[in-house]
Amino acid sequence: MTSRKPAVWVTSLHLTMAGLFSPVLIVSSFGILFSQYAALFGPIWCFLVGVVGCVLGLAGAFYSERWFIRACPEGLATIFPSLKAWRRLSRFAASTAATIWFVAVVTLCFSVRFDGELTDASSPVFWPHEKYELTEHAKVTPISKLRYWTVATSFSVTWHSFALLLTIVALRGFLFGERLEATKAISLPGVGAKLERSG
Repeated sequence: MTSRKPAVWVTSLHLTMAGLFSPVLIVSSFGILFSQYAALFGPIWCFLVGVVGCVLGLAGAFYSERWFIRACPEGLATIFPSLKAWRRLSRFAASTAATIWFVAVVTLCFSVRFDGELTDASSPVFWPHEKYELTEHAKVTPISKLRYWTVATSFSVTWHSFALLLTIVALRGFLFGERLEATKAISLPGVGAKLERSG
């Protein structure tokens, strides 16, 4: 039994949506990078740009995976063949973001060492802080400035690299019709395979 193809107007609607969404995601990816800089050096309110970027990436990835690719299996490259030239660059970007995320998670785990979370995370990482502490169930552990920087930076990089990876996944879906499974497989050797089995 073959699956029924979507109506022409449905395909056209999805292509139009993807054409509007893709530039927003590209701008958003730069916003996420700026948010990462702001989390380290300030101003801290720019972190909101990263939050918006993460929400857009999540929404784009969900829409692409759930509806767009079903209607447009080849993505926008169907009507703009020149977009295929960006496939390799987007693959490299996805792999880089996933690698940075993995390294940041490992660094965070080793630097926290079950001592809890940062007591003061309301200002940029490299701004002066009155206290450098980790808190776990009311137990306060004083730490060195270097360890504080390591914990705070690795946490921030973990969050932002994940948001950036979501954005790239959404873009690859819109541009090339590539599903999440394909991006997971090329993102990080070994890690992608583990995600594939667990998902």
